[in-house]
Amino acid sequence: MKIKTLLLLLILLSGCYYDDGPIVSLRTPEKRLINKWKYSHVTVNGSDVTKQYENRYIEFKKDNTAAFFFKDLLINDAKWKFSDDYRYIYLSFALKNNDLKKEYYILKLRKEELWLKKDSGDTSTYYKLEEY
Repeated sequence: MKIKTLLLLLILLSGCYYDDGPIVSLRTPEKRLINKWKYSHVTVNGSDVTKQYENRYIEFKKDNTAAFFFKDLLINDAKWKFSDDYRYIYLSFALKNNDLKKEYYILKLRKEELWLKKDSGDTSTYYKLEEY
């Protein structure tokens, strides 16, 4: 009986990383992230800029790489990793003249839905992505 209770508690706590859910998930954050994602809604300081992201998508892969596409043409490659508490995702881009690192706060990570927030000085950008 104690093993069943412990197992249930571990399952319940495994999905409680994100502000907007899921509360419970049997899939690890990695398995939920590895997918192709298209932008469904993007705002910068409250202004809708979703049109700028039309025909763009991101693919997160098992080997901790990510590919950014525009109209099926590769724009950038990156490496990704989670923070220790799975609340942030870090992206590292190897560009021609320097390396670029970006940090996104994960608001929601479900199999078919990913919400991210990026703060940069006085700019807040919210990304809602859905399965491609």
